[in-house]
Amino acid sequence: MDEIYKGYKLVEGNTDQINEYMSEINTSIWNCNEYLIIKNTDDVTEREMRWDGAKFVPLKLPPSKILKGKNSLQRCALDMLNNPNITICAILGQYGSGKSFLAM
Repeated sequence: MDEIYKGYKLVEGNTDQINEYMSEINTSIWNCNEYLIIKNTDDVTEREMRWDGAKFVPLKLPPSKILKGKNSLQRCALDMLNNPNITICAILGQYGSGKSFLAM
């Protein structure tokens, strides 16, 4: 069965595993504006990047005094909503995931 496309890929592991993944990454399987979420188990941090078709770029987020995503997926949604080059976006999720809050 094919995996359902989510708009992001998740990499989870320790620093060595993440570095190995990034050194061997196959960018030909990435779609433009697809997000990479990295969860480091060494220091329990999360980092997000967006594939722009040529390279991974940091997210463009509004100042945290105005609006702050509570998790990686909300930060990716904020980046998507604030990017004028992404003309159509769909934000889907369970009840309580912040869709309405982000849309306002």
